[in-house]
Amino acid sequence: MDETTLIGRLGALRPPDAELARSRALERVPARVAAARLGGGHTRARLRLRLASVAAVVLATLVALSFLTAPGQAFTSWVGDRLGLGQPGGHPALQSLRGWAMRGTGGAGQPAFVLARGSGRRGVPYEFITYRVRPQPGKEWPANGARCFQLEFPRDRGLMDAGCGLPAASGGLLFRGIGGNSQPGSAYRYASGLVSADVAAVEVAINGHPIPVELKPIPASLIARFQIRRPFKFFIAFFGPGPGRLTVTARDAAGRRLAERTAALPPPMPLGSVARRR
Repeated sequence: MDETTLIGRLGALRPPDAELARSRALERVPARVAAARLGGGHTRARLRLRLASVAAVVLATLVALSFLTAPGQAFTSWVGDRLGLGQPGGHPALQSLRGWAMRGTGGAGQPAFVLARGSGRRGVPYEFITYRVRPQPGKEWPANGARCFQLEFPRDRGLMDAGCGLPAASGGLLFRGIGGNSQPGSAYRYASGLVSADVAAVEVAINGHPIPVELKPIPASLIARFQIRRPFKFFIAFFGPGPGRLTVTARDAAGRRLAERTAALPPPMPLGSVARRR
């Protein structure tokens, strides 16, 4: 995104019930920006330099807002959505955090891209992202350029369930894990995984009681763009605390069972812990 587009999008922002927050953010942009945009006597190079400085101020403002109150964090998230941050095909919202958290791993310094996103029944924003492990001579798979995947929670700044596997091409169900967050005010648990493209529905149940599931086909354009070996879908289900037995079932369009996995539910844990992986 160039600087002119960024300025145009920022100027068009009109968040519901957040006009004051928007005004305060825009007040941080130096007044000389208006002269830079309207003054005909400036050279093209000087104008670009000023627009670049504006973009830096805007981004710094967003970073500052993200560490303030909950309304400030919500406003920052709203702005990020309007600017295309965290959108499928774009970079994840936690790109900066990834740069720190992935140090020392095969994913360090590797660009990541969003394949799917949502908020789930419990309103927990998530992004399912992909990145390629950098070549590491002498290392076994998944090093040397493997395409890997990760589940990220922007609101809670959590990076979860990294893995490089895909489900079988037909009737495939790859149960990636059970995890969650036990922090007061944002407690939840989830189960997630991947299924093959021929799976029409995924059912998740706890002790036989069904819970809502989000099933996200990965767009064919992104499969091709990132050279993923074959099409697949991502699923995630959110649920509350409590013991029990979790069952995940993949079905075809006729309702026939293609695959099934079961797991005992662990106690809720702080975000960042993964109790079970496949």
